[in-house]
Amino acid sequence: MDLAELCRVVRRRWYITLPGLLLTLALTAGAYWKSPVTYQSQSMVALLNSQQAARDFDGNPFLSTQASLTNVADSLARSLNSDGSAAELAAQGVDGPYQAMLADNAQGPLLLLTVTGTDPGHVLTSSQALTAYAANRLKQFQVEQAVAPNAMIRMTTILPPNDPLTQAKRSTKPVVVTGLLALALSVSVAWFVDARRRPRPVPEPVRAAETAGSLV
Repeated sequence: MDLAELCRVVRRRWYITLPGLLLTLALTAGAYWKSPVTYQSQSMVALLNSQQAARDFDGNPFLSTQASLTNVADSLARSLNSDGSAAELAAQGVDGPYQAMLADNAQGPLLLLTVTGTDPGHVLTSSQALTAYAANRLKQFQVEQAVAPNAMIRMTTILPPNDPLTQAKRSTKPVVVTGLLALALSVSVAWFVDARRRPRPVPEPVRAAETAGSLV
């Protein structure tokens, strides 16, 4: 069946396709309003050189930032995104999607921490927990290597976790899928009914026999 024939079937069986289209609109609207709103909270932290390394800069850690700290920040981000960290964070209540990554276009060891979810209050507390966990994880790395306290790399919060912002009002994927399925179902029903009610062609032998009988 080509597109033109399909359009003729839809027009001929309008009393089936019209309710189907109305049902499609209703289901699509329902799927839209059932889709949850997504929220996101972000924070940004920076790695600072140790107190010992900052002595040559009058104790100012921002003046003693080294390129190697960016490598440490990258390693820390990978650790935060690991399954082990995810399990520890889940035990602290951070059970939604989160991500740790080097900040885009950063000129230093800056980490961007992001948490998403459907409950804005939970997203904010999870973002705060992730930020605190990042600092503890950095310290744990160095304790495991027996680094002296005054030689430890430190972390400071550049941007604290912000109030959750709406990322996507509704997810469009379930809406589109629901609409397409309902539309396909209504068209299929119309095609089936049309095929059942369409007169079937009489086989040639039967037609010939009927013609001969009418001439007798």
